[in-house]
Amino acid sequence: MEVLQLVQNVDMVVSAWHAEAEFFSILLRKRREGAMSRDTANAVVDQLDHDIRGGGVVFLPCSHEVSQRTRDTLRHAAENVFIRAADALHLACASVNGFQDIYSHDKHLLLASPLFGLRGGDVIS
Repeated sequence: MEVLQLVQNVDMVVSAWHAEAEFFSILLRKRREGAMSRDTANAVVDQLDHDIRGGGVVFLPCSHEVSQRTRDTLRHAAENVFIRAADALHLACASVNGFQDIYSHDKHLLLASPLFGLRGGDVIS
């Protein structure tokens, strides 16, 4: 419910290009686990497509600059930093595109956000 309230108060939701693949992976997992029917998943996809067409959801493209920012940041990170590749790509994409804040409920992504000069905000707490 907290996420729904958050997105209802913004003009658009912006994410890195690979978030779309992550989203579809989640839908497949929900169907596999029996937590979502194919019809419900299709309705969710239809809503996403509607929101993309209307400009309410935007996926930022990959660029050489995003790739370079990811490489440089991970190369110089301290040895005790825990960050997954997909999270690093999200953070680099946000940073390169001029965002100062990133929102998630993923504790690892939020803890790594300062590496990319971003403030992390938890969408649930």
